[in-house]
Amino acid sequence: MIAPAMNSRTDGALTYQSLGQRKALVERVVRSEEMSRLGQECSELGDLQVKLNFDRDARYRVVVEGVIEASAKIACHLCRELVPFNLRTTFNATIASTEEQAEYWSSSAENDDLNIVVIEGPRLDIVELVEDELLLDLPGQVCSDLACVNRPSMVYDEGASSDLEEQPRQKDAQEDASHKALKDKALKDKVLKEKASDKTEELVDRQLPFVGLKAALQELGSLQAQKGEDEA
Repeated sequence: MIAPAMNSRTDGALTYQSLGQRKALVERVVRSEEMSRLGQECSELGDLQVKLNFDRDARYRVVVEGVIEASAKIACHLCRELVPFNLRTTFNATIASTEEQAEYWSSSAENDDLNIVVIEGPRLDIVELVEDELLLDLPGQVCSDLACVNRPSMVYDEGASSDLEEQPRQKDAQEDASHKALKDKALKDKVLKEKASDKTEELVDRQLPFVGLKAALQELGSLQAQKGEDEA
């Protein structure tokens, strides 16, 4: 085992190739201030305990198994209050030295399950190696206390749900009212038409005697005129 260093971003002559060839185990304490990006996502980040097991696979590529542990506080996804959380990340990675190399390895179907990490330099850089793994492994939810006093009220959501349930009933009631109004209007029109028809018939009945009398008088006048002509 390689002796741990208290504060070393790079480990001198320790190259990834030599570590893989020697199947080395590296244990380090990495100070939190070195993890600048991780520190932006957490509060009160403690020093990290890092354990790395190096090896080489069948194609002589350097591989590493890592375990990282640290304490931190992470904002609750609901109330944003800081919640103490113990970070523990495990990962397996294959070390590539260039983007082109990583792309070539990942293009093969047999390498679909490879977690390829591109490292800029040949020498061990623990922060570069593990910080992305930690960021990807940060939890989205750190608090499951349903009785938490800081938990936001969900009354609005329940009300929204109730409104959604009420909407079909309101729609049905509106449709019923619309149908009733149409029926009432049709019935009213029918009644008005019937009343108008009754008045027309009544008026005709009243006029019929006078119409007949007029016709009779006209006929009588015509007969009298014809009789006068015959006598002459």
